[in-house]
Amino acid sequence: MTQLFERLDVSFDELRLVPEEWATQIGHLGMLDILFRMRELGWWSGKAVIVVRPGLIANAAFFELFKGFGRVLVIGETISERVAEELLSLQRWCGLSFNAFRLPDGRAVPWQDAGAIALEQWEREGRSHPLRDAYDASISDVAAERFVQLCSRYGMKADDWYVCLHTRDAAHYFEFIGTGQTHRNAPIEASLDAIRLITSRGGWVIKLGGPNSPKLPPLARTIDYALSEFRSERMDIHLIRHARAFIGTTSGLTNVAVSFGIPCAIVNAITTDAQLWNANVRFALKPVKLADGTMLTQRQLTMEPWRWRVFDAAVLGRSAAHPENNSAEEICQAVEEVLALAEGRSAAFETGYDTERLLARWKRALALPYFYGPSRPSLAFLARHEKHFLPEVAEGG
Repeated sequence: MTQLFERLDVSFDELRLVPEEWATQIGHLGMLDILFRMRELGWWSGKAVIVVRPGLIANAAFFELFKGFGRVLVIGETISERVAEELLSLQRWCGLSFNAFRLPDGRAVPWQDAGAIALEQWEREGRSHPLRDAYDASISDVAAERFVQLCSRYGMKADDWYVCLHTRDAAHYFEFIGTGQTHRNAPIEASLDAIRLITSRGGWVIKLGGPNSPKLPPLARTIDYALSEFRSERMDIHLIRHARAFIGTTSGLTNVAVSFGIPCAIVNAITTDAQLWNANVRFALKPVKLADGTMLTQRQLTMEPWRWRVFDAAVLGRSAAHPENNSAEEICQAVEEVLALAEGRSAAFETGYDTERLLARWKRALALPYFYGPSRPSLAFLARHEKHFLPEVAEGG
């Protein structure tokens, strides 16, 4: 172990272990982005040693962007299983976990709560997007060439603008409806009107996802890239980086777009965790209804017990609560707002809403003011659900 530390130029006191769990899901890689931003903010110090298994990295192309942030050790390649086991045994003393984090003021909070608070500070200070900068400094000629080939295949011009679309579905994790995280899934059919909205304005829509994701019907200026021979981890990242906007759900690929600072419409969103969404995000939550039709309020969704019940579809079912998908209209409205944001038209767009009052009322309704980071809900979503979603909160209540 001493020889390994010497090779890495890391002392035991400096060592901060980032275990393989941080790389096994693409959403976790989005969290890793925020972990290193925390270090830049001075929230932790030391030299990061990232330990991974090559077959378990969620997206190797995205992970490559972290190589400038710490030392990377690949089990079975740059270190043996035996050495990795010994190194990882030090996690109790030197490990960085995504379960909890101690804030600079001494409070210990769930890790994602800390991440959302850090992101608010990051944006207040006007800082950039480190992974976007890392990607732009190491552009892949291979991905660029494949993109040209994709454009040629579908009749898309190289300078045409496009929006990436990804919806979470049951096929990726082979889930059964009503169990686990299936309440985070969303039907692709609800996004068809949003696709037509984009294409009617001269844009293209490129659908991302797994090879078993639901097939799109034939639509003009729309590419079902997920089911094409062009699909690859590197192309996923390339497409997201150069998109005008991203339409997604609370799923991993969304975190890539957020890390790159791409304007995002996050629809059919539902979450237990504080979200690492920046100011370029507009979201529409899944309304959660009780058996009598009552809609859970924003305050209830960000405090006990409902915050934790939302984690699991079966728990929600036992609590007689049912998340409803956003309507096609709600999705279109969120997309409209994000297109305005991407095109620099936000000020004009917001004149159609009582923006200042709606957002002030929404912020008062949050039990945790940082729960969605610097992001904010779609104005149309707030206006539509204001009466039931944003009841006025008494002082101290």
